Amino acid sequence: MCGFSGILKIKDRKDIDLKKTVAAMCDRLVHRGPDDKGLWIDEQKKIALAHQRLSILDLSLAGRQPMISKCGRYVLVFNGEIYNHKLIKNELENDIFFKEENYSWQGNSDTEILLTAITLWGFANTLEKLVGMFAIACWDLKLNTLFLSRDRIGEKPLYYGFKNNLLVFASELNSFEEVKDFPLEINRDIIPFYLERSFIPAPFSIYKGIYKLIPGTYLEIKTDQINEISSLKPIHYWNLKDQLFNSQKNQLNKTDNNLIDNIDFLMRDSIKNIMVADVPIGAFLSGGIDSSIVVSIMQSLSSNKIKTYTLGFQESEYDESPYAKRISNFLGTEHKELILKPLEAIKVVTRLTDIYDEPFADISQIPMVLISELASKEVKVCLSGDGGDEIFAGYNRYIFGANCWRIIKFFPLKIRIFISELILSISLEKLKVIFILPRLFFSNILRLNLIDEKIRKFANLITARNSSELYYKIFDQTKNLDKLVEGISKNQKKIIPSMDENINLNTVNKMILEDMQSYLPDDILVKVDRASMHSSLETRLPMLDHRLINYVFRIPIEKKIRFFKGKWILKKVLDKYLPAKLYERPKKGFSVPMAEWLRGPLKQWAEELIDPKRIERDGYFNPSLVQKKWEEHLSGKKNWESLLWNILIFQLWLNKINNS
Repeated sequence: MCGFSGILKIKDRKDIDLKKTVAAMCDRLVHRGPDDKGLWIDEQKKIALAHQRLSILDLSLAGRQPMISKCGRYVLVFNGEIYNHKLIKNELENDIFFKEENYSWQGNSDTEILLTAITLWGFANTLEKLVGMFAIACWDLKLNTLFLSRDRIGEKPLYYGFKNNLLVFASELNSFEEVKDFPLEINRDIIPFYLERSFIPAPFSIYKGIYKLIPGTYLEIKTDQINEISSLKPIHYWNLKDQLFNSQKNQLNKTDNNLIDNIDFLMRDSIKNIMVADVPIGAFLSGGIDSSIVVSIMQSLSSNKIKTYTLGFQESEYDESPYAKRISNFLGTEHKELILKPLEAIKVVTRLTDIYDEPFADISQIPMVLISELASKEVKVCLSGDGGDEIFAGYNRYIFGANCWRIIKFFPLKIRIFISELILSISLEKLKVIFILPRLFFSNILRLNLIDEKIRKFANLITARNSSELYYKIFDQTKNLDKLVEGISKNQKKIIPSMDENINLNTVNKMILEDMQSYLPDDILVKVDRASMHSSLETRLPMLDHRLINYVFRIPIEKKIRFFKGKWILKKVLDKYLPAKLYERPKKGFSVPMAEWLRGPLKQWAEELIDPKRIERDGYFNPSLVQKKWEEHLSGKKNWESLLWNILIFQLWLNKINNS
């Protein structure tokens, strides 16, 4: 787990000092790898690579990057871990070319194994063999070609851009600020999507002309063929959509017990490989199904007590730490918990733009930052259960959304729009009177703010024209977001992702595909990566082993969703390790009481950021509309928690870049 940066001059730029610039870019990534720093510059070829190292495997200098191949043809920088590096090493040692060239190993790092594989098998062929999380930059001196790649699901970040004859790439967007004459212009057209979803989707970034490499792809950049950014076309070496399509054509016809045993085997194999490290290792334990099964298997594979970490809240309706504690006691882990207080959260809020390199407003980023800081005091690696909701159909939207569409599609759209507007006219105060009504439709409703959120979500859902539009309306809780944002172009809607309604998948699998192509890599994995790496902590996600994903995709949806509950088959695997009474309860999610905090301890901070004069001066949002949402929220008429948080984070980020 590390960070890297690089610059490639397509034409001569005498004003760019390669060594000085790439070193400054890398200095912005020290938190990702504080253990070592390396630079490699080829002034003749006009390319420079830099690397910050977090030492996990082979702590010696034999693992230092940038690393040059034995033949001298390739130079590599790499961020992540290759979990099957020992198997690849064995395969390489049996390769005839390895024997003929008398290759020998200088150390035990997965970087050296990866570089040797590229040397003998080629870049694209090597990618297909890798199991792990990674972002890679590899320079071929013989062909003057740069390869950039990202892992299949998108655990590790990689940004790139081409301006003024410079190709620039880095693990985080902040590094681009160090490059001279490389203008960073905010992309207004992506802001409505950010407000809707709380993140910016790949391939876009907050800046025009700078992109995130799409997961499961690589770029092959020949220096004599680049003239503009549009000439760089990502090539898929693993396509999520194809994997899901093919799995539906080849579904498994096995007994429940057989499926349970096979999932258990694949999970154990994934976790066994992931637990390989030359440093202390631990796990996040929320008390939910996904983290519980990861910790259960970890502890069953270890002769020592696994270190586990949990974050709790003073507000009991948000607090799941007692559940995590019970599971820890049952499994016998070495457990630590941190109970979050509002004042501690406020301190984190002011640091968020130092941790996340572009506007990012998933509210659960706050507890993620704190639990990472807690774990990093004792371990360098933590396992997490992220990804389980997507591949095992655990989100409530898969159940409620699909069932909703089955019913509402039979009603005329005009009638549904009328009902939607009627529902949206209900104030939060009126809900106190009819509090019992939403409980007939939604389980796990403990808070009035949550009721308001669910009702507005339902009101938006019923106006969907098709099942694909329904997915996006689940997240969009306010209409006409483009009116809230100032200065967007007429072509703005063309860049907003949309699901193909004609795609040959059922509604649940459409949602799973969309989540795994965007929400998982661009929200969940960004949240985990930036929060943990800010504390120089490596997170590993065994649920995202592509071999497990390929197998679970083939399991019929009725074995994932039963009795209006998701993850049925995964719960049966967990039953091997834990009694159901320890984990079976309504799903809460990893969040914070932001609605209440904005009316209380965060009120003054928020009002400074969204002061109408400031909003008007900055010029990105309509000040009167923002003020209206703020006043409605403060009065208790509406709960605009998510929308306001998104605006506040953008304003906080904008303040940072304007003052940097």
